[in-house]
Amino acid sequence: MLNLIHRIGTEFGISVVVCSHLLGEIERICTSLVAIDGGLLLRSASLSSMTQHSDLLMVEVDEGTEALATRLAEAGLDVRHDERVLRVQLATERTYDLIRDAVAELDLSLHRIERHRHQIAELFRSGDAPVSTVEDQYVPTA
Repeated sequence: MLNLIHRIGTEFGISVVVCSHLLGEIERICTSLVAIDGGLLLRSASLSSMTQHSDLLMVEVDEGTEALATRLAEAGLDVRHDERVLRVQLATERTYDLIRDAVAELDLSLHRIERHRHQIAELFRSGDAPVSTVEDQYVPTA
């Protein structure tokens, strides 16, 4: 059924309104999103603008997270600890090199290093919503 909805929109160019609380399905089949909460418009924009990359790198290692966080902070990086994942502010392209070098020096197993992407669920968390562009916003008139 989801494939059919996606095909109707992409192959035939027909707009389809999908009302769902299953955000994973929305991310999979939709190109635009209108988020309404309590009868008020939260956001109206293309899905790609809402799920854009942020300036955070997600760095995950097996163990030694604290040591890695300390080493990266000593190197001048802005690091936040979130369970097994470090959120490192991507200041310059050199940030990748600093992370790689610190992981190698500490002899850690690197699971992943990737840019954080906003998720649709962030729209519904207070203060965490990604900002879309002004031209994507619909502002109702009185």
